[in-house]
Formats: sequence, structure tokens, C-alpha cells
Amino acid sequence: MMHIRPWSRMPTQWIADGRIKLLTWKEDKAAGTAALVLFVALCHLAVERAALPRVQTRRVPGTVRSAPARVFSQYAAHLQTMPPRPPVPVQPEHGFVQAALDASGLAAIEERPEGAVDYIAHASYDQLGHLTGLSRKLIAAGLTLLVQQLMIERVGSARSGDYRIQDLEPGYRWAKLPGQALLSAGRTSFEPLTRFDLRSKYALAAMKLYCYYASARDSSTAYSHPSFETSFERTGVAERDIPRANSLLLSVGLLAMYHRPSFAEGDYEDGGDEEGMAILSANRYYMTGYKSFFAKGRGGRPAAAQGST
Repeated sequence: MMHIRPWSRMPTQWIADGRIKLLTWKEDKAAGTAALVLFVALCHLAVERAALPRVQTRRVPGTVRSAPARVFSQYAAHLQTMPPRPPVPVQPEHGFVQAALDASGLAAIEERPEGAVDYIAHASYDQLGHLTGLSRKLIAAGLTLLVQQLMIERVGSARSGDYRIQDLEPGYRWAKLPGQALLSAGRTSFEPLTRFDLRSKYALAAMKLYCYYASARDSSTAYSHPSFETSFERTGVAERDIPRANSLLLSVGLLAMYHRPSFAEGDYEDGGDEEGMAILSANRYYMTGYKSFFAKGRGGRPAAAQGST
């Protein structure tokens, strides 16, 4: 049994810069779903540690790229490595954090400021399997994808089981992910994560939307409410697939509920008459465990806690 907090930090840079769009059913199949399932689990397992020197990074404007294969050669003994992908063009305003190589072709090492911290998750393959229900093969494939997209970085030896969550340094935005509310009765697994049919493309779509909904929530609000069009633009999930992916999130238990507000509730995205506003308003998405986002104020009333930075 592991200690899981009510909520944990998830970096959102990988969503903002378009890396989320690189995880596709056509390219990745079940490994893409496994990658995001593992990422959620690792975010919940991560704890603060004193920062160690790390591979230097830079931002590459206009193109999302896989990290150079030689930077990740150290993982070959641990993971079933996948071939690096060719550059994929994205919107000009998007950038991507990529390992910078020096003239010798080796990764440069960046010294960290005094007092800096890293968020490190420690978990063996067996522990990740129990928490997520994934096979060892899918765990290896999912971790490889996360490494290639610079969402995690292995710390220490190839078999240490330590993973740094990338982009949680000061100045980067982050979102809250509910944790304790997802645990099984015995607190041995994240039960909703174990319920996915990994043979379905909608499972990958659902995990992408789940992470995006977390990132799109205002820190003072219990729900997020992006439109289908915005969700497609941010995640690459086709609008026609969103209803089924939402239903899947609800059925496995990652979403507590979602609904379209009535006219009386207000908060519509478009103007017009009552009937028009009811049709054009966006769904409100409440993550299972959303009440954990807020601290109890005086009198037992919920007081807004900081949701993201």
C-alpha cells in the first residue's frame, strides 16, 4: 500500500506545446494509452527531492521533435526502445523542449540552482503493474514513449525505478489531478486506470481528454468547460470521438459527471436567445475527486485552494 495524496501536480507544458497531439492511435495503439495511464500514476507517486544535475534543454520553435536516440541509449537495458520519430510540424506558436547536444554529440549537463527541487517518482514494474493493471510489455512501451516525448526522465541507473517528472520547475504551469478518490477499496491500485480496454482507440482519446480537462480547469472552479472545438484544437481528438471518449471516462470512473448547464446556471460561451445559448454552451466536466481541490474553510465550507501556477 502506497501513500497517495488527495491531489498531485501534473505539468501542463506537454499539452500547451502540442506534444499531446503526437500520441495517436495510428502510431502508438495501446502503448499511447499506457503512456498516459503511467504518466498519471507517476504524477501521484512523485515526491520532492533536492535537484540533481540534468540534461540541458532548449526550446525548438515551430517543430515538435522526438529526442535524439543517443540521449536515451542509457535506457536500452531497461526499456524496449522504440525508434525515434521524424519531426512533426505543428502550429508556429508551439515550441518543444528537446535535449540539446554539444559539438561532440553528447548531452550537455546543466547545473541546478541551489535549493531547486525535482519531483521524483519511484516505482518498480511490479508496482506500476499493480497500480495500473498494465502488463510489463505495455509498461515498457509506455515509459519509452514518455521518455521520447520528454515528459519523464530516468534518474540514476537503468534499473533504479526513479523517474523525474519534467516541467514542474518554478515558472511552469501545473494542474491538479485527484489521487485518493481513484484508489481501490484496498488502496492497492488506481481503480479507474485498470478498467480501460486498451484495444480501443477511444481509451487513448479518453486519457488525452482527461489530462486536458485537468489542465483547462480554473483554480477557483470545480469543473472545466472547454468546447468540443477547443478540445480538438488542444488534443487532436476528433470532435466526433469526444462524446464516446467522455462516456468512457464516466464509465471507468475518472469523471464524476459532466453536463451542459441549464439556462438558469448561465456561463454560456455564445450570446443569443435562451434556446440558442442552451445549445451552444459547453459541457462542464467534474473529475472524480474534484472536491479534494478545495480546502475546508471556516464553518466547513469549501475554500478555494491554489489550483495551478
